[in-house]
Amino acid sequence: MLSNIIHAALEENHFSLIDKGELTQYYIRENGESVRFSILHQMEKLPSPEELNIEITQNAPKSFLNNSAFRKNCDLICIVKLKSLSDFKTIEDAIFSIEEDPYHYKKYVLYYSASEEEITNNLSYTDIIKTISDKQKFDEYKSDPLAPSIYSIAAKIFIKLPFLQLPFKKRELVPLKIQAQEAVDNSELTTQYELIQRDLEIQTLIETLVNHELENISN
Repeated sequence: MLSNIIHAALEENHFSLIDKGELTQYYIRENGESVRFSILHQMEKLPSPEELNIEITQNAPKSFLNNSAFRKNCDLICIVKLKSLSDFKTIEDAIFSIEEDPYHYKKYVLYYSASEEEITNNLSYTDIIKTISDKQKFDEYKSDPLAPSIYSIAAKIFIKLPFLQLPFKKRELVPLKIQAQEAVDNSELTTQYELIQRDLEIQTLIETLVNHELENISN
């Protein structure tokens, strides 16, 4: 279930679960004097921004309400299920009105389809991290973004929730010139590449001489 994946993502990003209701979970991340709050809320339907603000505030722990940083430094992650991804168009305006509401929390609405729900039942947050770095899965998603896939879920999570750390792998940077030469060698195009390089050097020389002559004429 998508809410379980988001819960794991929050824990991975050092948020601690403080309070839990039937549809709403309240988290906090403390780092010295820095405090950030996060709320995970499962929506059965799309309320108005005002109704959502009231519901979340009324159910918040007292320790959150008594903290001055709560409303101005809190991410409210709302999850809503669609019958099909194509249904997004019918609720697009309602989602935008929630996300663009300037009052109280920073709001993000994550939606998923019934077919995507079947995919998430066997997924972990680790699977999501691995998928977002998979070039082949990205190409498949790009060719048909409305098709239910692990990558469509992963993309929505990291696009919608910018405070989550994107996975990355450290590697030594290889100069482009060396990469190009290796690609040429592997393709057995060394002779052609050398000719192109020679032509480029000649072209640069000609352009330099022409520019120099034009400067002399202007003087």
